[in-house]
Amino acid sequence: MAALLVIIIFFECFVLFLSYFQVYSGYSVLIDYIHENEGQIPDWHENINLGEISLIDQILGTKSVITPESKYQTRFFTVVLKNGEATEVSVDQISSIDEETAESLAEEKYAEHKTGEIIQVKNFNYIYKIYEEDDGSVIFICADCTYSMYNIREVSMMMLIISVFILAVFCVILFLISTRVVTPLVDSVEKQKQFITNAGHELKTPVAIISANTEMIELTSGKSEFTEATMRQVKRLTSLIEELIVLTKITEKEKVKKEDTDISSLAGPIFENFSALALQKNIDYKSNIKDSLNAKTDERAVKEILNILTDNAIKYCDEGGQINFNLSGKPGKPIFTISNSYTSDKPVDCSKFFERFYRADESHTSQTANKGFGIGLSMAKELADTLGHTLTVSYANNVITFTLKF
Repeated sequence: MAALLVIIIFFECFVLFLSYFQVYSGYSVLIDYIHENEGQIPDWHENINLGEISLIDQILGTKSVITPESKYQTRFFTVVLKNGEATEVSVDQISSIDEETAESLAEEKYAEHKTGEIIQVKNFNYIYKIYEEDDGSVIFICADCTYSMYNIREVSMMMLIISVFILAVFCVILFLISTRVVTPLVDSVEKQKQFITNAGHELKTPVAIISANTEMIELTSGKSEFTEATMRQVKRLTSLIEELIVLTKITEKEKVKKEDTDISSLAGPIFENFSALALQKNIDYKSNIKDSLNAKTDERAVKEILNILTDNAIKYCDEGGQINFNLSGKPGKPIFTISNSYTSDKPVDCSKFFERFYRADESHTSQTANKGFGIGLSMAKELADTLGHTLTVSYANNVITFTLKF
């Protein structure tokens, strides 16, 4: 749509410029012709000198603007000036300008040291040129071009109407086509969301039964490597189902209730909750949380984002590496950053971190139970976008940094 609008505007401007230039160059040649013939348009005869052919006529391959009818169609007047004052005035070939107006106009334009302009006098359009003669006098010749300028205005108005009509037709066609094309896609996406939600709820029951039966076996026969493996997979599957359902709800763009929330008080407990996991991997786990930082947001959603980012940092931090958990900024606009050391022999493509089901090098997640499904960061990004916050990621000097701006 924008491209079509730009093309139409460019085309209209080009046509109007061409029309204006044609009028200007044509009358300029005509005025030169009048000057060459001592202020008159002579009677037509076969050997008459037609004067210079305008540039636009040369381009188009047309003949001179001087025709047998020019003597009767052209309305003009001349003024001879000496020392800046009018000495002779001829208004025989025009009715809209009297001698007094012709004198004052010629003296005014000569004093301005301008020539070859299109001007407006008494709501009529004129083009004039000034010629300096060998005897020191100055000849001012001005021709009426009102009808030509009127035609340009009419053409511009017609082009505007046509452009609006074309845009309207294009909008209608685009709307009809887009409705037919987009509707099936929207329906398909909605069906996928509904399927994931329904499947998630249906899977909860058999997973719960498997979990309960495994726990019963452990109570009656004791734990074994098989029951423990089953329980680990049950927990992973339960986590996957919950994440899929939450992600589906997020993509529905449901309205969230944003309230004034103390981000500092939320960040502290979340940092402490992951201390034990950081200790297991011998991670240098540090925090720098500025007090009393508030923001308009949804408390539950922010908790989920911070939990996801912190959990991801611990999962993919190097053994014996470092994690910095920081909250800075100013009231109303806090900034949360979490960075973790991440040494990789392969190039790290940060642009894929927020893609669903994307996982980086799994060699950094030593325990199978700690491996995710590649949904968490996608959820965090969707939540941040829904809340109107900005979540970005960068990688430099073997450090991954996530930044959440409220």
